[in-house]
Amino acid sequence: MSVPIPPPSAYSCPKCGQELAQQLPSYCPRCGARLEAAPRFSGCLIVLLVLMAIPASLAGSCFLLFSTSGGEFSGDRLILTLIGLACLGFAALCIWGIVALSRRRRGK
Repeated sequence: MSVPIPPPSAYSCPKCGQELAQQLPSYCPRCGARLEAAPRFSGCLIVLLVLMAIPASLAGSCFLLFSTSGGEFSGDRLILTLIGLACLGFAALCIWGIVALSRRRRGK
């Protein structure tokens, strides 16, 4: 009677390739790399952030373009400038979130 061969481990360290137990430990026993499971919703969140960053950056650019084009600088133009800067700041935060989530999914 032959001994059955155990199936390969479903989990391995992304840095060194060490096979891990079924339960995902916090650190790799071989290289000490920190092991985290990526959130399941992170892919959807990245898409959502992209869909918010694109119009926010376009709106901010348009507000800044219209607020600085020709004429005297008045209170209305100041409001347009502030709205434009706020939209660009929001777009920058969205892009930062995309980068942070992407790094977390890759394990960096």
